[in-house]
Amino acid sequence: MDLVPVYEGDAWAMTDTNLVSLNADSVGVINVQTEIVHRRPIQHTIHVIGRIQKNSATAVWFVFDIYERDLSWIRPGQTMEVSLPSVPDKIYSAQIKLHGTETFADRTLDDMSDSTKIRAEISNPPVEVPGFEGKAYFNNLHAESHIVAATPEVLAVPRSAVISRDSNPVVYVEKSPGYYSATPIKLGRIGDEYAEVLSGLDDGDKVVINGALLIDAEAQLTSGR
Repeated sequence: MDLVPVYEGDAWAMTDTNLVSLNADSVGVINVQTEIVHRRPIQHTIHVIGRIQKNSATAVWFVFDIYERDLSWIRPGQTMEVSLPSVPDKIYSAQIKLHGTETFADRTLDDMSDSTKIRAEISNPPVEVPGFEGKAYFNNLHAESHIVAATPEVLAVPRSAVISRDSNPVVYVEKSPGYYSATPIKLGRIGDEYAEVLSGLDDGDKVVINGALLIDAEAQLTSGR
């Protein structure tokens, strides 16, 4: 890949030591694509596995484990659809309630797994296994759910734009066509497609979402890193 030299006339570029310049042919060969950074909700899907507990006509919970890294996505009021292998033709609705007959979360994390238990109340109890209706309600039935969580609007960057350098996230910001600046950023919550930006970028910045790894490799090779 051919880098484009930066001349003294490019005054704005001379002060940026993280700047990489590519000619038009190189930009086309590596298919550089960019996206404008702006504020948006971030969505994150968490697959959880748990059990149906205290199965009766008045008190039924879907109790599942949540890892510490996902705690910031869990909040009272969230709803979810719960499915059971033993009841394949039915979907149960559950909600995490702040004020219920039992606390919605255990306050102590498990040292081995870095997880805790969350309780979501099922709104259509009891959970009946076909063939046993009205005769027996099974406790600790296996269950699972996909929790779809979303943030309010936050400054967000596509995950495809983020490069990890020694666990320090970096993106390449397009300063002008063919000029890209390696920019360290601080990330918050990581969603399915976008990540929250706490610092390092501004609304309206244009970041490289395809070709950033090749740009970074060439920049580090040229700089001797």
